[in-house]
Amino acid sequence: MKASGSKPSGTGTSTANKAAERDAAALYAKGAQAELGKRYDAAFRAYVDAAAAFLRLGLRAEAGKALGRAEKIKAARQGLGLAACYEQRLVLKRGGSVNGLRVPLWEEGEGVSDVSELGTTYTDPDGPLKLSPEQERLLTVWRRPRDVLGEITLQSENISPQDVVQRVIEDCSLCGSLAVCLGYNARHRAKAMLPSLYPCTADGEPEVSPVGRYDLKVWFNGAHRRITIDDQLPFDPNGNPMCLSTVRPSELWPSLVEKAYLKLMGGYDFPGSNSSIDIQPSFQREHTWLKIYQSFQAGQTVLTAGTGRRPSISWANIELLTAHSYAIIDLREDDGGERRLTILDSWKSRQTIDHALAQLTLDKEQPVEKVDMTWDEFCNVFDSIYVSWDPGMFAHTVHFHGMWRPSRLSDADKEDSSQQVFRLKHDQATTKIPPQSDVWILLTRHRNDTRKASDYISLHVEDTSDLMKSNAVHLVSDRPAGTYTNSPHVLVKTSLSEVSTSFLVSALCDGTDEDVGFTLTAYSSLPMHWESAVEKLPFDQKANLYLPLKHAGALTSPNRSAALSPPGLPETRGGPRSKARLLLTMRAAKELPLNVTVVWGHGKRVFDLVSNDVAATSGAYSYGRAHAEVELLPGDYTVVVSTFEASQQGPFSLRVESSHDVWLQPIPQEGAGMFVKTVRGQWTGSSAGGSAKFNSYTSNPFFELHVPSASEIMIRLQSLSKSAFINVSVFFAPTSPPPSSPPRHLDKLLVSSGPYADAVSGAVTPLTPAPAGRYVVVPSTYDIGVEAEFRIVVYSSKTSVDVTSVR
Repeated sequence: MKASGSKPSGTGTSTANKAAERDAAALYAKGAQAELGKRYDAAFRAYVDAAAAFLRLGLRAEAGKALGRAEKIKAARQGLGLAACYEQRLVLKRGGSVNGLRVPLWEEGEGVSDVSELGTTYTDPDGPLKLSPEQERLLTVWRRPRDVLGEITLQSENISPQDVVQRVIEDCSLCGSLAVCLGYNARHRAKAMLPSLYPCTADGEPEVSPVGRYDLKVWFNGAHRRITIDDQLPFDPNGNPMCLSTVRPSELWPSLVEKAYLKLMGGYDFPGSNSSIDIQPSFQREHTWLKIYQSFQAGQTVLTAGTGRRPSISWANIELLTAHSYAIIDLREDDGGERRLTILDSWKSRQTIDHALAQLTLDKEQPVEKVDMTWDEFCNVFDSIYVSWDPGMFAHTVHFHGMWRPSRLSDADKEDSSQQVFRLKHDQATTKIPPQSDVWILLTRHRNDTRKASDYISLHVEDTSDLMKSNAVHLVSDRPAGTYTNSPHVLVKTSLSEVSTSFLVSALCDGTDEDVGFTLTAYSSLPMHWESAVEKLPFDQKANLYLPLKHAGALTSPNRSAALSPPGLPETRGGPRSKARLLLTMRAAKELPLNVTVVWGHGKRVFDLVSNDVAATSGAYSYGRAHAEVELLPGDYTVVVSTFEASQQGPFSLRVESSHDVWLQPIPQEGAGMFVKTVRGQWTGSSAGGSAKFNSYTSNPFFELHVPSASEIMIRLQSLSKSAFINVSVFFAPTSPPPSSPPRHLDKLLVSSGPYADAVSGAVTPLTPAPAGRYVVVPSTYDIGVEAEFRIVVYSSKTSVDVTSVR
């Protein structure tokens, strides 16, 4: 027999190859479109996927072309490199497993049109969603809407926010979100959320699928993903929808969006959530109104509100639901300057509320879900306001996808994995930066189990220009920053300036031993890029310590410091007087707000801080982690570690990395190794004699200090009841009158605490040799007539030293 040639014997393989070539070419075209639009992360992913598709087909030239474009993007993006980009792709792939279901990236899934060609009615291979207990109680069944309702439609132009009806599912946050999007569309002639449901027209309007299959395009776990459902919906035996719907149930768009979203969330037994990401930690009524009002009118935001878990909530004879989400569909200021909001409740199954709301209108027969109230009334009734912003406000968006990997690391390395640090930098640092160059940074925790709430995250954003300023003191603040939350989102807002062109961004996770993915997204008016902030310095010291009660508290209190000394030996790189680069990182439990500060303290304990004493600081107190960077000449320095309040205590670690040799050691507590005596007193009435510039100075309380044999002494005075400028001085006791009587004059001064000071730690004398004898200790305030309680602590090198009140 003779072979007839090498040409394939059938056309099936050829047709499949042509389709695969079209798909690969489409991926390349998608990458080119994204690159032209300066969406470089999306372009890189598309080019890499196109190269892989071409290689599978043996088209090496086309694959090389796609990889070449990817390499150019990698080189232009700076910092993270191809390996990191490949790892980011793996993070996104892993994010496609949610609640045991596969939720593919949007470009990876099979589209509705591909299935429609088959011409058969589609049934979701993942099976029906789990029903809620209330649905099961009402004997809910799955039916196709066309069989129950007859003609159906997905057109949305006739749907208003008031038409959205929440029935038996506890997804008020989703109902509120749909309602505010419909309100937004009506105000701004937009199509927010509508093009997310496929199939849809070229104008972005959803349309009825001929085979009953729908895809929801949703941003989840760092990327657009495809959630596929069939059109079967839950109905009760009488044909009433048992899911979110409109007042005209044949309008299916809200029902299908709800089903797809709840498939992602694990079923109709959805436990609920809030409906946005921007939860303000510190609420300022006037500032908040101005901000949300301006952005609402500009079409930059949509709003929902939440009630708290109180026994009952009422307003104007209306009983509001507890722990419930309400849509805010209007904000306005009337001619008289009155600020008002319109609130919408989509929950239809609460007849008492429907009845109460109906009383607000003349038409008693039509329950109205809208409630109108003033801004002040709103602030008194509701516990939260949730703000969702339009990313289109920003010209540039850049993502980084990473992974916290505690499951693969030793206990010693888990701490580093759970606190990952990156740099966000302006692409063109020499370009003049205009004012109002806002930068918003969003941390999103990926969720493979949407019901899990034990993972806590926090986002720290530090201006790198502040980190390197020697006098950047930010120790006084109303509250610490970087609170941990089990919400999947944390948003931090900052801005660029001429001196602030990069940020140190820390993504922190606590509470899990499993690998958890995350996405960092930067929204900015100017181009920016992510870089790795891992910096390896040759010398490293680490201390694991504990902040007990007497060590913790505000930085101005005593007893919280350690010593750092880079000696700068001749053999260290850079010469004996070159500056040492130092990185200081303090870590503790997520409940502890921390600060680390380097002080020009010559390696000795400090008790009070002023700006000129500070060499570097981590800035405002932040939960779980504090970080500072500085360049210093070799010498001895004092490192002060502290928590925000005196009652906050627990174990912590302090790590110091340096370009020079460095050593770190604790500084002994005040009076360590000495004997301590404490007495109390008060300035009151005639004994509040003031400073020595007043003739009444000798009216201040006197204490006799008895030193039987030569000793070293140090005395601290602290005001206990109020802040006051104080001083403590020690005089040789006069020979006449007897020391047991108050002297009318004072002899030679032995030692004084110096200028009057109002430090929280009080006033302290230096350690001073005291010959054997008797002395008079005089505590005083600078001004006459200042009444307060005080405490005197006497440290001595001999146990026989005693102090008693003379008057």
